[in-house]
Amino acid sequence: MDREGGLGTDAPAKPSPRGAASILLSYLAAIAIGEYFAARGEAFPAIAVHLAVLFSLLFHAATLSARLPGLARFLMALSLAPTLRVLSLSVPFWRFTIVEWLAIMSVPLLAACYAVLRALPLRLGDAGLNLGPLRRLHWQFGVALTGIPLGAAEFLILRPTAWIADYSAASFGFAVLAIALATGLAEELIFRGILQKSASAFAGPTSGILYVTGVFAVLHLGSAAPVDVAFAFLVGLFFAWIVFRTGSLFGVVAAHTLINVMLYLVVPLYA
Repeated sequence: MDREGGLGTDAPAKPSPRGAASILLSYLAAIAIGEYFAARGEAFPAIAVHLAVLFSLLFHAATLSARLPGLARFLMALSLAPTLRVLSLSVPFWRFTIVEWLAIMSVPLLAACYAVLRALPLRLGDAGLNLGPLRRLHWQFGVALTGIPLGAAEFLILRPTAWIADYSAASFGFAVLAIALATGLAEELIFRGILQKSASAFAGPTSGILYVTGVFAVLHLGSAAPVDVAFAFLVGLFFAWIVFRTGSLFGVVAAHTLINVMLYLVVPLYA
């Protein structure tokens, strides 16, 4: 494989469409089971299911690496989804605030992203860590600003309490930074960066985007709000389309950050 070209330069053998679909749908169902327990407030079984999915994905990827390298690379990339949920579901077991835990979990999340990027292999620019064409830079700022109304809209669905009680400049700034790293950067790098790129290389852009967006939406089942799952699917499709058109994560990282800043910091203060 040409390391310089990343995922788009080789032509790996492919499984039958039915076989690949069965494998991917099975993992999606397993992730949904983990989220079922999360929605019931049962963190321990939810973490156990996601850990089982994580290890299964890694083992499955290893066994398929020689015979079906395209699918194996996608399964390795998909392991980032249960990794994200294991970390986020671990909050009740540690004596940290949500914001403190976000800051802490951003480190292993971004480290896992880097490890997967190196293993695939995939360049940072191929995963969307660039500004994209300058002629489309205004798109990125426009997309970033959509995070404000989208965050306000999601608040009307979830009605969460604020993640902080102290709104001093230092406390608010630290919360925004933690949200930006753990949800804005890490989640967009996982879903619209690494997963979308590897899924598109394996299954084509349309199928890849739909599957990855489905995983993103299913991971919101833990909110126990079906409307929020639908909301996450639509927002995920919008973000995926922007990244597909521009090749950059800049706008969606900023938008995702602003969604959660509005949802968990700003709107609860005035609601």
